Amino acid sequence: MNIEQCIEAEKLFNKIDTNNNSKINKEELINGIENYWNLSREEIINKIEEIFDNIDNNHNGYNEYEEFVRVAIDPSIFMSQNYLKYAFRYFDHNNSGNISLEEI
Repeated sequence: MNIEQCIEAEKLFNKIDTNNNSKINKEELINGIENYWNLSREEIINKIEEIFDNIDNNHNGYNEYEEFVRVAIDPSIFMSQNYLKYAFRYFDHNNSGNISLEEI
């Protein structure tokens, strides 16, 4: 279940990240939410401001994948053995059992 949630969060992130730069800006998030929520554009913009205030940790005006997933998934999942294995495999591109600086 935990890995499935990670995969679903990644799919949602990729749908919203329409320019595929691995960041979601406010306009992309507004457009993405319009497809999922039945709210007026003004309500969505207010929600977006709230979302960015809460999850844009480095205050660069974007939600990077890490920030997005951190709020899309129950925090207890990040501490599970399955998630840690999934995260490790995500970075260990060559399946060497080690994560090199290049892989990061």
